[in-house]
Amino acid sequence: MYKLFLSLRYLRSHRIIYFSIAGVAMGIMVMIIVTSIMGGFSRDLRQRIRGMQSDLVVVQRVPNVYLSEYDDLCHEIERIPGVRGCVPRLEWEAWIEYRSSYKTVHFVGIDPAREKGLSRLDQYFAAGTVKRFEFPAPSAEDKVPAVLGNEFPAFGSDLTLTSFRKDVGVFRRKLEVAGYFKSGMAEYDHNYLFMPLADAQEFLRLPGRVSTLSITLQDYDRDGPRVRAAVVQALHRHAQKQGWNCNGSAHAYGACSRYQTQTWEEAKSILLQAVAVEKGIQIIILFFIVIVAGFNIVAIYTLVVRAKTRDIGIMRALGATRSGVVAVFLLSGMACGLVGSLIGIGA
Repeated sequence: MYKLFLSLRYLRSHRIIYFSIAGVAMGIMVMIIVTSIMGGFSRDLRQRIRGMQSDLVVVQRVPNVYLSEYDDLCHEIERIPGVRGCVPRLEWEAWIEYRSSYKTVHFVGIDPAREKGLSRLDQYFAAGTVKRFEFPAPSAEDKVPAVLGNEFPAFGSDLTLTSFRKDVGVFRRKLEVAGYFKSGMAEYDHNYLFMPLADAQEFLRLPGRVSTLSITLQDYDRDGPRVRAAVVQALHRHAQKQGWNCNGSAHAYGACSRYQTQTWEEAKSILLQAVAVEKGIQIIILFFIVIVAGFNIVAIYTLVVRAKTRDIGIMRALGATRSGVVAVFLLSGMACGLVGSLIGIGA
């Protein structure tokens, strides 16, 4: 008991110890703030990336291969337990031409009626200028309504979309800006463009075909691997109907014939690398915060011990053991760290 009393007495007797408490409190406070900000940033970034991407996607395994009879395949996939919905999309790269300016874009043909409730696109449209999740009719027959990201340059309302396919050549289509969406991700808001699926098929000269199937699950974490294996089997049956060979050796990797299944994490692995880098930086920062706080306590209590040389001599003369004297200063240091930690947590 006397050791605890002496340790608390030493804790109050030197003002320099207050600086040690303040240093520990500051370190704990910064550590919690950094953890909270970085953790929130990581979660928010993953949610925004996932908002544009469904849980699972079926994409081309080889170039210039497109899914036909996709409605039947979607219905078959939707019958798999754990699947909430499956929608077709047609994605391609192009560039917007306006007067003498050009900008590369990634355009996506979607069917809003089927997409609603299966992704966050309706929320992104509403967060921008499109309050109803649909494409309005264009003002002229030769134009296609398009919804652009809210960070697109101010090109104007009438644009020309230009693209290229090796078997078709260069083709163009006039666009009419129907509004802007806002996802909060510059990767999307600066480069993505949405148009009706039927218009995208007509523009690319791909009637009745799509490039992607977006699959939304009821519980991705629980059902992801099982549903993915079932989707591969559905693709296998579809490939056999199309007369395409598949020996099944690639099924373990989520592939079948000309198709490939990917999770949203695999499809957006490049963006998710930023999250991994952020976590590494966070660990390094927290490590050095703890080290600095520890050295702070050690340095200050080294000075306290030197200042208390006379008191230590008196304690030894009265019969205190070496371990007992060490315990007094260790308890005082622990109390310093505890008080500083509580203050830092409160702050």
